[in-house]
Formats: sequence, structure tokens, C-alpha cells
Amino acid sequence: MLKFEDFPLFANEIFNLVQDFVLLGGPTISMGSSSKAGIRIGNPTHLAGGSYNTIANGKMSLPDTGNTTYGIDIIPASVGNIIRDVEIRGYSVGLRIVGASAAGAIKVEETTVENLEIYNATDRAMLLRSNGNGSVTRIIKNLDIINCKIFGCTRHVDLIQAENVNIIGLKIIRPGDTTTFNFGIDAENVLLLRINNCYIADTQRAIRLKDNPNARVVDNTFCDLISASPAINDVSGNTGASLTPNTKVP
Repeated sequence: MLKFEDFPLFANEIFNLVQDFVLLGGPTISMGSSSKAGIRIGNPTHLAGGSYNTIANGKMSLPDTGNTTYGIDIIPASVGNIIRDVEIRGYSVGLRIVGASAAGAIKVEETTVENLEIYNATDRAMLLRSNGNGSVTRIIKNLDIINCKIFGCTRHVDLIQAENVNIIGLKIIRPGDTTTFNFGIDAENVLLLRINNCYIADTQRAIRLKDNPNARVVDNTFCDLISASPAINDVSGNTGASLTPNTKVP
């Protein structure tokens, strides 16, 4: 059994449960920032962050349209957080995980995102970038995205500079904008990337890969892609990657 003394670095925001919630409107105030989050986990200034928290079985919609809004925002330092069975509608970004410091010691690790549904994100569904605030290290580590759904979003999954990422059972359907050249999953500089059993439909191309050595992208289905180009854009630097078998229909 885990005991509090097993976690000497954590001083606050641990083992919390946010469950069975409905969040309508807002957010209008967020520490004086112009970027607002419906729910935020983490602390960007020191190692005592937000860890081992669970956000489950909730609905979030009608955010403040006057600012950039994030549905769920996970920043360093944070370890072992779980997002499960949450519906997010109409935010600029549904799920954001970014580096909040150039210090590589402050990380977002062991994050599980399961059965998350994101509708009509005006910027992109998921923004997952270790280098979002200038970090040169892989702040995002050990991230699992399982059985999530993205509907009607302008852009989808933007994943840069991470380590050990599993995207399994993701469904991307009916993009909000088919005129912008778009990928369902755009992954760059990710060590140990696995994309399996995903269904990506109606986008320009399904997946873009750059500098993801030994990535495994197999057993996915790509349907009604708008571009006649290959479903997977193997740009460069994907040495040792497994990119077959996948199914493209029609």
C-alpha cells in the first residue's frame, strides 16, 4: 500500500478526485492569463505539482469565446494523472499537455487519457508539446491515449518531442475544416511511439511522421481520405519504423 511518505517531492494537489461534473461557460479568470483552462493540473514553478489525480465522468462546454481556452490542461510538474470518460465541446484546444519550463527536471509523466471525447475544438483537439515553452528535453513521458474520439475539429493530434507514447483505438471523424492540409496525427521527435487500432476518416492524410525512430504504426484503418497521397507521410528520420500493415478504404 502506498503511503504519503513514499512521495517526498509532492506537497500539494495529490490523490484528488473530480467526478460526475458538468462545467458550463467560463473560464473568465485564470491567474491573470489570457489563456484559460477549464481544469488545470500541475505547477510550473517547482517539483511539488499536481499528481495522482483523477478527472472522471464529466462534461465541459460553452467556454469563454473571448480568450484561448483549454478544456483540460496538464503542465509540469505532474505524475500519474488519469483523465477518463470526459466530454469536451467547443474549446480552442480540448486537451493540452505542454512543457511549462525549460527545466527538463520538471516533467509530465505517467498520464492516462481514456474515453475522452472532443467536439468542435476551434484550434486543435490535442496539443501535446514538450517544447511548448522552449524546453529541449522530453518533458512529456509515458503517455497513454486510449479509445478517445475526436469529432468536427479543425485540427486533431499535434504531438512533438515526447517519449513512450501509446495512441490506441483513437477515432477521428468529420473534420471541421477540409480545406486546410491536415493530418489526423502529426508526430515529430517522439521516442517509442505506438499508434495502433485507430480509425481516421475524412482528413487530408491520416498520419505524419518525422524523426520517430522505431515507431510502430500498424493495424489502423484510414477511410475516405481527401488527399490521393499515401495515408502515412513518412517525412524523414523514422529509422526502423514499422508502418505496415494498415488498411485504407476505399
